Amino acid sequence: MIETFHTQELIHRDIKPGNFLVGLGKHAHDIYLIDYGLSKPYINLKTRGHIPFRMNVPLTGTIRYASLSTHLTYEQGRRDDLESLAYTLVYFIKGRLPWQNLGKTTYEENLEAIKETKMETSEEALCSGLPKELLEFTRHIKSLEFEDKPDYGLLKKLFKDCFARHGFARIEEYEWELIKHDADKHVHILPNNNNSLKVEGRSKDEEGKELKKSSVNQFPPYVAAIAKLYSKKSLTRGKSANNIIKKEKSDEKNTEEVKRPKKNQPKMSCFLMQAK
Repeated sequence: MIETFHTQELIHRDIKPGNFLVGLGKHAHDIYLIDYGLSKPYINLKTRGHIPFRMNVPLTGTIRYASLSTHLTYEQGRRDDLESLAYTLVYFIKGRLPWQNLGKTTYEENLEAIKETKMETSEEALCSGLPKELLEFTRHIKSLEFEDKPDYGLLKKLFKDCFARHGFARIEEYEWELIKHDADKHVHILPNNNNSLKVEGRSKDEEGKELKKSSVNQFPPYVAAIAKLYSKKSLTRGKSANNIIKKEKSDEKNTEEVKRPKKNQPKMSCFLMQAK
């Protein structure tokens, strides 16, 4: 998906979990990349050459997932999108990144602390306990110079090899497809021993009974948020869900803002980048 975006001579500059969406119904196997407000061309439209390397560029993006080069105020390129993707994947698997919850009270303090932690965290430490392919993915990205084209074929092969090495042939149903909610059924999420998810339902006549408690803390925050949505006793469709989502956003907003460039960017058509 990101390779396709780059073939349009654009870089995203804000790759993070919140900018990926999953389709519904027959599109449940489709992943969408959204939010192009910070995107910009990396190819000069007049010279057709790569944009020049610059320093002292205002930080653009979400600081939790921004590349180290972005923190160092370097011009962003294709490598930075992929470094942000690496951080996103680590977050999805581990549920946190080493530079989260550093105890800083202001944006400026948090920004500096996150930069220092990223500088001190090696690729091995970042990917500790994860499939070796993710470490190789991160190493390849970190080895790239500003204008270098990433080896997308190599990176995709790493994950395909990881998929095969763990004995998978094809996935017919993803975990998010199991999370359903309709008028006749409430669902809650329980962990399996293999650290995957199972969904149990209850009918309307069981509505007064207490939901079985589940320890969702071992899962990433986005899974815990979903579990809270469906395990709240007083859940009313829409209102309670919105309140929880607003709280999740406000908790992160104070110290992890999205930094947008002050200069006006060229207007771009909004579209969904889709991967199947």
